[in-house]
Amino acid sequence: MKKIIIIGLVLMLSGCATNRQIEKVINDIKKISVELSSKRVKKEAKNIRELGIKSGQTKKNEWQKYNNKEANFSLKFPEYVNVGKNEDSDKIQINIDVIEIGKVNIAGFNLEELQNDAKMIENGEYGKDLGWSLENSRKVREITGGNAQENLILSRDDLCDVIFERNLVFYNNNYQIILSLIGPKNQIINNHPEYFKEEKERCQKNKNWAFELQSKFYYELEQKNMTGVTQEWYNLFDDIVKTLRIGNNSTTTKETEKNE
Repeated sequence: MKKIIIIGLVLMLSGCATNRQIEKVINDIKKISVELSSKRVKKEAKNIRELGIKSGQTKKNEWQKYNNKEANFSLKFPEYVNVGKNEDSDKIQINIDVIEIGKVNIAGFNLEELQNDAKMIENGEYGKDLGWSLENSRKVREITGGNAQENLILSRDDLCDVIFERNLVFYNNNYQIILSLIGPKNQIINNHPEYFKEEKERCQKNKNWAFELQSKFYYELEQKNMTGVTQEWYNLFDDIVKTLRIGNNSTTTKETEKNE
């Protein structure tokens, strides 16, 4: 195919080509362009599948349902999302911490602070931060059954730390519930290298945050200007929060359920 195009271009440049020959060369070029475009699309689709993200929105009947009787809430999340909190994973992950107030010590909180925190969120105010969240990402949002506190964590106390974690904190039935959705770190860094810089000497790794760009990174996510798995992860958090229901009397379990 390449030889045909080269010969055709030589003929065209020399002025010896007929209209029919010129038309054939143009058609061959178009065909190769389509083939290359198709290969790029297939490669992108393969990358998405490897991340556990299916093309387009996952069908609702492929979402799992998590119910917790003690804390009296339920939510749903896609089957492809891993359960856990491995920050180096190349999969999107969900983690749900359900902590009974007064029976378990919660780092950074005493009982009075937890009660005040729950009251503030109930009244639509941002309570005590769990730590290290991006300041302009801190807000209170309405959920079915009340209010919740939301934030985004991009790094913690370690200057070399990179994480992509959206969090939702709410209280119910004398429990503190923390819902976290963690993005695939390496894939996001590779997709958006402009937000990171070389830190080989200090961090012993290739990429670390350009911290002055974290707010811009958050802004672009909020505006839905990011691409690929980065925006997919960010948007999925909102989709999961929309499924949150408080007041479910079912037993503590995780099951696959078909949504109507």
